[in-house]
Amino acid sequence: MAREVDAIAEEWLRVPNLDRMEIRDRLDELHDQFAGGIGHAEEQVSDLDSTEAAALKQGRAMLAALVAARDATARALAALQSDIIAIS
Repeated sequence: MAREVDAIAEEWLRVPNLDRMEIRDRLDELHDQFAGGIGHAEEQVSDLDSTEAAALKQGRAMLAALVAARDATARALAALQSDIIAIS
């Protein structure tokens, strides 16, 4: 999922005449959605029965993917912010 976030951010940056602030807003929204998903996934994983090894493994993998995507979004935001400051 992190690679997809990177690809989306790169694609948005290549769009001609797309305002950097609009990209930041989009990335902020994406980051918030991933953060919310992490909270929900944490609850779901904690509710799983410890005897359900496959479900726990899959839940933890999904949680790790959401964390990676959220972190990729945060990196894209930081890079964009550095770019905006450099342009100013």
